[in-house]
Amino acid sequence: RILEVGQLSSERVDPGAANAPAGSSVVISAKVNGEYRGPVTLALAPPLVLRAESPATVTPPPIRATLEKLQARWQQPTDLSTQPWEIRAAAERTRAEMLADLNNFLAGQIPPQEMAWQLISGTNAGGRFPVTITAADGKPVIVCVALGDSVPPSPREIVGDGRGPIQSIKITYPKPKTKQVFWKVAFLGWDIGWLGVYLLVYIPVMLLVRWVLRIA
Repeated sequence: RILEVGQLSSERVDPGAANAPAGSSVVISAKVNGEYRGPVTLALAPPLVLRAESPATVTPPPIRATLEKLQARWQQPTDLSTQPWEIRAAAERTRAEMLADLNNFLAGQIPPQEMAWQLISGTNAGGRFPVTITAADGKPVIVCVALGDSVPPSPREIVGDGRGPIQSIKITYPKPKTKQVFWKVAFLGWDIGWLGVYLLVYIPVMLLVRWVLRIA
């Protein structure tokens, strides 16, 4: 009577993929092309709401424009005529090296920038709730937040189609307060995991097959 020995959890799924409880807070982060300078807007379906400190529309920082201003300033000559030659030589060498590094960086693409929004579900009701992120010159990208045990898990990260500035979106859920188990041995209170379940099933079956073949 196997049910007296083992007690299955409510769903035999990868514990790392289990949904967060209903009512959990969630963080949505988006990686955006580093050259993009327009707004990025997040839209929610009820009951999800943004925390007060998370505006719905954010704009990436002007990294290239800021560095180009720094580049122009470094290219201007500095009067070091009153300084000893050792200081002048060291300053010119340092300036040349830093300017070369900056020129090389600006010659390529600015790395993707990440922006994040903090959400709360605003209710204890679980379910799957769409989240839409839109850039000014690209089509909307939609992900689904899955909360509670009433719905299966949704993908936690998706990649954009490469035609818009949004490169990827990631959903970060809170860590579970209680450990999720695959299969718990009732009288021992142990979580033996999928490997333990496999061995418990495989070894007796293997021995039984060998015994039957020996009789035959």
